[in-house]
Amino acid sequence: MRTGIRYASSYSSRIPPCTANCHKKGQLDARRRLPATVVKRLHEQLTIEWIYNSNAIEGSTLTLRETQLILQHGVTIGGKSLREHFEVINHREAIIFGEALAKKGQPLTPFQVRQLHQLVLMRADCGKDKPLVNFVGRAMEQSLNLYLEAVTPRTRKSPRRDEWIPLQDAARGTPYSQEYLRLLARLGRLDAIKVGRVWHTTRAALEAYRKSVEC
Repeated sequence: MRTGIRYASSYSSRIPPCTANCHKKGQLDARRRLPATVVKRLHEQLTIEWIYNSNAIEGSTLTLRETQLILQHGVTIGGKSLREHFEVINHREAIIFGEALAKKGQPLTPFQVRQLHQLVLMRADCGKDKPLVNFVGRAMEQSLNLYLEAVTPRTRKSPRRDEWIPLQDAARGTPYSQEYLRLLARLGRLDAIKVGRVWHTTRAALEAYRKSVEC
């Protein structure tokens, strides 16, 4: 048994990835049409993994199993935020809507893209829409700022108002804790970006948030 496993592993490692994948696709094609029960099961599994991975990228702490329980059984996961539950449900609604559009076989319009965007954010964003164009534009600006900071020599000891700094540094001298700022960043209420595993914001963004809550 062990010999067979070693042989299969060794044989597989000698096959170029493209060739191996093409071989697997050929095996799959040979079994078409797939039974309806198999298609349904695959669709459910892929949907769960799609939603889980999409939300995990955005910082959700839900596991794959917890995501499955919410989708299939309507379970409320203890210790998890209401926003994270809504993100799971919203993604499912957006996928259903997207699949309905795909069945029509028509080109996707900007209006439909905005509809998908709103479905994903519905209820999970405290009722505040994030215009897609502004979101993309802000992401581009943040990326440019990171590149510029990487190539600009640091000559000042104190950060500029528009310089991206870790939340730990941003919290100093303010009434906010690092954990609270991280929550604001994840909710989209504080202009912030994630570099690796660390959230960054600017002094200007922190001041803008402070003024918004004082109004």
